[in-house]
Amino acid sequence: MAPQRLLLLHEDVADAFTEALVAETARLRVGHGLEEGTQVGPLITARHRARVADIVAHSVAAGARVLVGGESLERPGFFYAPTVLDGVPDGAPALTDEIFGPVVPIQRFRTLDEALARANDTEYGLTAFVMTHDLNTSILASERREFGMVCVNDWLPATPEAPFGGVKGSGLGRETAATAPVRPRRCGGRAGPCRRSGRRRGRARGGRGAGPRCGRPA
Repeated sequence: MAPQRLLLLHEDVADAFTEALVAETARLRVGHGLEEGTQVGPLITARHRARVADIVAHSVAAGARVLVGGESLERPGFFYAPTVLDGVPDGAPALTDEIFGPVVPIQRFRTLDEALARANDTEYGLTAFVMTHDLNTSILASERREFGMVCVNDWLPATPEAPFGGVKGSGLGRETAATAPVRPRRCGGRAGPCRRSGRRRGRARGGRGAGPRCGRPA
């Protein structure tokens, strides 16, 4: 999983980070996946490359700026240049659609509340990432982000001993870890008994051992 939907940068570090990101992106080697030294491979089909190009074009039309890349590469295969978009406005396709391509949209923020509101403004909710030196910031961001998994100062959310899964449009339930054999019950986004009604949240409809659902948010 890549933190691709949106890269939120605090305004104090945004310029320096963006400059470094653009330099690193420009150095990425695009090529066949089996060629030694390749860092970015092709997209899966011509149709999907056209979709990525369309997302970028419409985001630029809405006000985003291309800092590097932003075009299909004319070579055998369905290659799209690694791209960094800065100043992507709210509602632009680069923020609202899952790109599944080498495109990084950037927004800047001043306060944690602003950053959390923008991060949560999506129908998707698999994984979020927080990079910070401040413990309170990491705790608040972890508690208030609407994602199935939140990584703090780490890029790998999947471990064998921890449940894996998303919320909202990114799926129901969890897999791996000791909880995997038990289909998670959901009520208002949490698993386990409802704290309001005391009822167990039943398993999936028709599943063995299904029980009543309380119908209330947890």
